[in-house]
Parts: sequence; C-alpha cells; structure tokens
Amino acid sequence: MKYENTFSKILGTRRLKLSQVSKDTGVSMAILRNFYHDRRSRMRLDTMLIICEYLDIGLEDLIERTYEEDLVCETLNGVDYWVPALGFKIDEDEEEY
Repeated sequence: MKYENTFSKILGTRRLKLSQVSKDTGVSMAILRNFYHDRRSRMRLDTMLIICEYLDIGLEDLIERTYEEDLVCETLNGVDYWVPALGFKIDEDEEEY
C-alpha cells in the first residue's frame, strides 16, 4: 500500500507558511515541520484533524491513497474513525499538538 502526504503540496498551492499555520492552529512548528517534510512516523489523530479543519479539507485529502486498500478503525476519546492504514500509528499520548 502506498500513501502520499500532501501537506507540503497544499501549503505550496495556497502559499501558506508553516509559521502562519502554527500561529493559527496552535500546532507546534516542530510537529508541522516534520509533517511537512514527511519525517513523522506517528501523529495524533486530533492533530491531523486540526490541520484538516484549518485547511478546510478531509483527512483523505491530507493523506491520499495512491491505490485501493483497506481501512482501519482508530479510536480517539471513545469515537471510532475509519482511516486509511497509513503505516503509522495514531498516538493519543503525544505531549503537545
């Protein structure tokens, strides 16, 4: 299965700077920078949803499937979310977002 992190493409298209996204969302620059450069192997689901809400996109737009694959169920705060099996674990214990 292959997935594409489209965060950098979206920011480039919209001419948004990481510093502005961080300021507007409260997500730390370190987390955004690592996600932008596709260096994160784990990210909290709520952090991804904050980014999606800010960009007015769905999770499937932020992490695109390049071909058909199975979905996995991730639970956050008692709510089940069906998300693509991304190859990284959603972490509820991350220190900050």
